[in-house]
Amino acid sequence: MAQRDHKRSKQWHFSDTGGRFDSRRLAVPSADPDPISPTFRGHMVRCRKCGGRIFTNVNHCPYCGKAVKPFFLRLWFWLLLVVLLGLGTFIFIRYFLPKSVEEPDGPITPIVVGAPAGASYHVLPVNTTVDCNNLLVTVTSVRSDMTAADGSPIYSVDIQFFNKAEADVSVYSTQWLMRAADGSTVDCYFGKTSDGLVLDNDIDVRKLSPGEQYSATLHFSGEGLNEVVFAPNALSFNEEELVSWVMTASSSAAQTSSDGE
Repeated sequence: MAQRDHKRSKQWHFSDTGGRFDSRRLAVPSADPDPISPTFRGHMVRCRKCGGRIFTNVNHCPYCGKAVKPFFLRLWFWLLLVVLLGLGTFIFIRYFLPKSVEEPDGPITPIVVGAPAGASYHVLPVNTTVDCNNLLVTVTSVRSDMTAADGSPIYSVDIQFFNKAEADVSVYSTQWLMRAADGSTVDCYFGKTSDGLVLDNDIDVRKLSPGEQYSATLHFSGEGLNEVVFAPNALSFNEEELVSWVMTASSSAAQTSSDGE
């Protein structure tokens, strides 16, 4: 009974000089380097502005109001960063990323410019223009004035393109080949001449903008080549769609004389 009365009579006394729990001490940061209690050790830091001891889970110093967490650890910063990254990605895809050029799914029917409707687009004379889905293609000349390192003649084919479509059109060197009289074909020639000159074709992949005109030269090497062949659809070599220009003896002679001049 006496022990219970003793517990009831126990009272708390606070010092008038200010203690750890005195609210008046909030105005003056403590200079004690130790934490308030060993229980909070490792969870308190010093404010960089006023030096007051503050918990690490608060956003602002209760003494001076300075922000405790760096800006890059705050939620608003990461939300803003996500929004900016999303906006930048949209702008890049919309205005800077090259647009893929879709090849036609259906068959292409080339049209010989200036010829009656339904005219054949096979074995055309040089300088004849063919319209392939609003892409005008003309073989302007065929020259044979070089020799490959193995002794076979090199044919240089000059081609002119004009895109009259409203969308971009891509042309590839793989759409071109030359055919010999026996039906054999050769692709574009990449190599050296007998003089050691390295030949490079003007077309690898070329995207033509609407209204753009472009001239290129392709090289072929082989014996008995006399026909230039173009596949309008880069994804298929359908024999019915192939356009061809033939290098006749007269055109070859005229070209040789023009080169001599």
